[in-house]
Amino acid sequence: MIKTFDEAYQFVLDHKVCTVFGSKGSPHPSLWDNTALSEKKPKAGGWSPKVVAIWNWKTRITQTYPESVFYGKIQGGDTVLMTMREMHLDIVNSLEPEQTV
Repeated sequence: MIKTFDEAYQFVLDHKVCTVFGSKGSPHPSLWDNTALSEKKPKAGGWSPKVVAIWNWKTRITQTYPESVFYGKIQGGDTVLMTMREMHLDIVNSLEPEQTV
């Protein structure tokens, strides 16, 4: 289970495509379902440690490794983190045969 930024980055690399907060019916694993941090909100208010970490990771991973990881939506509407190689394959697979890059 994921507890750190480095583990979250490795999770993306290992799975090639993952949703951030999960998506019912998605074939992709999610950071949310694979993170072992508390979902309990602080008494003073605000987000749980799990939400704070995942929100931070989805931003930091793409800022730290912009040549390796893409953050955005894929066909079907899932918001994902994906390797650049998978993004390229997703684009190529979505093109008509005569449009292939």
